[in-house]
This record gives sequence, structure tokens and C-alpha cells, in this order.
Amino acid sequence: MQLSDSAIDQGVNGPPSERLHTRVVLVFSLFAIAPLVIGAFMSLVLGIWVARTELSGSQARITRMTGGLVSERWRGLVDELRTAAAVIGETAGGDQVALDLLAQHCGACQPIWLTDRAGQIRLSTTAAIDVPPLSTDVLARIGAGEEQVPTMPTFTHTAMLVLVLPVRSGGALVTQIDVSKFVADVLRVVDFDQLGYGYVVDAHGQLIVASLPGAMVSGQDLRELPIVHAALSGQDWVPPYSQVYIGITSQRVAGMWAPVPGTGWFILVERPLIAEGSSNWYFFVVQSLLLLGTIIVAIMIGRQLAATITQPIERLQRGVMRLRAGHWDQPMRVGRRDELGQLAEAFNTMAGDLQLKQIELR
Repeated sequence: MQLSDSAIDQGVNGPPSERLHTRVVLVFSLFAIAPLVIGAFMSLVLGIWVARTELSGSQARITRMTGGLVSERWRGLVDELRTAAAVIGETAGGDQVALDLLAQHCGACQPIWLTDRAGQIRLSTTAAIDVPPLSTDVLARIGAGEEQVPTMPTFTHTAMLVLVLPVRSGGALVTQIDVSKFVADVLRVVDFDQLGYGYVVDAHGQLIVASLPGAMVSGQDLRELPIVHAALSGQDWVPPYSQVYIGITSQRVAGMWAPVPGTGWFILVERPLIAEGSSNWYFFVVQSLLLLGTIIVAIMIGRQLAATITQPIERLQRGVMRLRAGHWDQPMRVGRRDELGQLAEAFNTMAGDLQLKQIELR
């Protein structure tokens, strides 16, 4: 039975060879892409973990630094007030000048005044009506010539402290310090940048001030926050995952705390996870582009590889179909010297032998 050239071409170029070509492309692509996809995913996870660890380390450093800075500024302020109390009364008529200079230098001191042993005002940087009344305990310390430098503020609309420093002439140098303003001035110096925002609480977990304008009111009880509870309890807060919680802005944050030495206060720095995720966008973009490019290259290489495998097989199939159709005098031409070429040569030899046998039989 003789087959036409069109039938032979249809048998060669039909679905079987196409399925083989597709399989080769698919298998190669899967074997080439799967490890790359897994590697890209692991690289992405590792990159995010490294970035989060670095941010947590930076957050811990900035928190400790800010706590030390607040402590240093507080000690410096108290030392300046002690120095002023020590020199008051040495020069006749110079006390008012000393108070005015001290008020200009200490923006958080509102107001500053001198009292006698009974607590009566002698000199003040403001009108007497603006001087807050003193408690019985403060008056007792003034009468006894004792110093009072508290660190637990009282809260009205802001956190306030009343400092009493005895003077040699009798009485005391008294000042009311706006702790919220004092701490806010220090926080304003710190550049939190991508680390979020900072706030300070006292030893009872009450908010003194936050670096977010209008975020919260001074005196608010924050003991329910996990990180504030950990700070008050002295618990470790180990990065990078154990510090994820709902912060003062009612969103999920990563936080860090540090003590403010010498005050009993705590500085806390929080970073919203939304900001952290947005800072990692380039990881997703780079990995996605690399993965997309890898897939395209793998498919192109797979198609080229499939062509180098299937084209000689198609030629062999075409030759076999011609032999089947009785075309003994048309040798197979594969153009390869590998196993496929040797197979084609064996078919050509077999075709020649069959043709001779057929001639002999005839």
C-alpha cells in the first residue's frame, strides 16, 4: 500500500511530534524554573528578615541613645539649677538678674522664684499671681532647708514637677518644670526617620509626652500596652518578632523600650508595620522582575532545546514513513553524528538491504 507525500507529512508533523515538543519544553521549564522559584522565595524571605533585623537593631540603638540623651539633659538641668541656687545671694541686687538668665536658659522652667524660709515669694520671673501655690510637703522642705528633686510628675494638661533647691541666704530656689515640654524638646532633636515615633512614660506607665503631635494626652495610663508592661516589669523585649503588638496609634507596630537612667522614666520607640512593609517594596519588585525574566529565558531555552531533540526525531519519523510507503531509494538525512545519526545510518543500511532483497525476489 503506497502513502502519499501529504499523508506522510501529516503523520510526521501531526499531534505526536507536537506533544513531544510540548512535553520537552514543559519538563525543562519546570526543572529549570522550580529551583529558581524556590530560591527566589527563600531569598525574599531572607531579605525581609535581614531588613527587619537591621531595623530592629537600629531601633534598639536609637531607643537607648534617646534614653541616655533625656537622662543627660535632665541631669544637666538639675545641675544648672543647683549651681544657680549656690550662687544666689552672693551679689547684692543680682538675684533678679540670675533668675532672669536662668529663665532664658531653661525654657521648660515656668516659672522660677525665690522664697524665704516660710515659703513666701521674694523674687519671681513672673507676676506673683502666676506662681502656683505650694503644697504642705514643699513648704515643710523649704522650712527645713531640704532639697526636693522629684521625678514623678503630676498631670494637669501637661506633666509638671516642682523642684526645691535651698539657697545659702535662707529659703529656696523653686521652679516648676514642664516635663512634657522638656522631654518634647529632647525628642525633637532625635531623627527617628523610618524608625517611627517615640514617647516617654513615667514609673507608673503614665504618658509624659509623645513625638506625634496631638497623638495622645499627657497623663494617659498606658500600662495595658504590652511594651509598657514589659518596661515597668523589666522584661526583655527581644527583636525581631516578639515585639509586634497594637501600639498607641491603634495599629500593629514593632517597638523597643529603654530606661531613662536616674529618672525612673522609660523611652519607647514604635514603628508601624505598614511603614516597615512599604520600606520592603523593592524586595518584591526586584524578586518579581528577576523571576519573570528567569521564566522567559527558561521557556526560550526549553523551546530551543526541544527543537534540537525533536527535529532529528521528526526526520527519522519521516524516513520511517517513507520506508513504510515503499520509497527505498530515499535515504534518511538527519545531519547528526550522535546516536540519532547512527540510528538514521542503520535505517538507511536496512533500507538498502531490503531494496536488494526485494529486487532479488522479483
